[in-house]
Amino acid sequence: MRHCPYLRKRSDKEFVCIAMNTVVNPFLAPCLSNYEECPMFIRAETRREKEEKREERVEKEEVRREEAVIEILERGLEDRIRELEEAIRSLNDLWRAYSDAAKKVIRGWNSYKRVLERRLSSLDRELKGFELTLNELEVRKELGMIDDTVYQKTFNEIQLAIEKTRTEAEKIQGAIKHIEELLEEHIKRIGPLLVEITPESIKESLTKLEDMYKEGKIDEKTYKKLRKELEEYIRML
Repeated sequence: MRHCPYLRKRSDKEFVCIAMNTVVNPFLAPCLSNYEECPMFIRAETRREKEEKREERVEKEEVRREEAVIEILERGLEDRIRELEEAIRSLNDLWRAYSDAAKKVIRGWNSYKRVLERRLSSLDRELKGFELTLNELEVRKELGMIDDTVYQKTFNEIQLAIEKTRTEAEKIQGAIKHIEELLEEHIKRIGPLLVEITPESIKESLTKLEDMYKEGKIDEKTYKKLRKELEEYIRML
């Protein structure tokens, strides 16, 4: 017996029309005969057909979008690759310009730093000389070789010179620290380029470092720090 596809049996005595979502009597309603003429069947079928058509339109639209994307990719692939190649070449040029400029600045600083360090050594010698002079001054006073007036005058002059020397040394030390901090990241970036080392020489250094660590010549902290730096050099080169 033909029956409506929307008819469902809930129990032996109860049937449900899922189109109307309600209980029905299929023997009184057209569920078992001319269900095609039932308004609920017609409405449900119309809704189902509309949904199927909508899903079909959505599927076709997705296919069209995919085809459009593929067409764009195929048409623009060569142009895009050329753009990327040009951008990469530009990056290479920028890197060369940067590394050359950085090397010039760092080497210039290293040269000037040596001058400053020599001046610091000279100032340190001056301070030690002042200490000796003060000791000698104290001895002269104790021996009665100079009176209090001369002692105090000379003592004040030496103290003033010591203060001036220390101020200059502190100023130079501060300047060195400041520039070193500014250059730190740049030195990390182009470190291998500064000494013109090769990956092979770095690998040899790594082997020596391993041997030194195994032999107990260096502590673990130093070992890990130096190993990290050498591995970073290899990556950069």
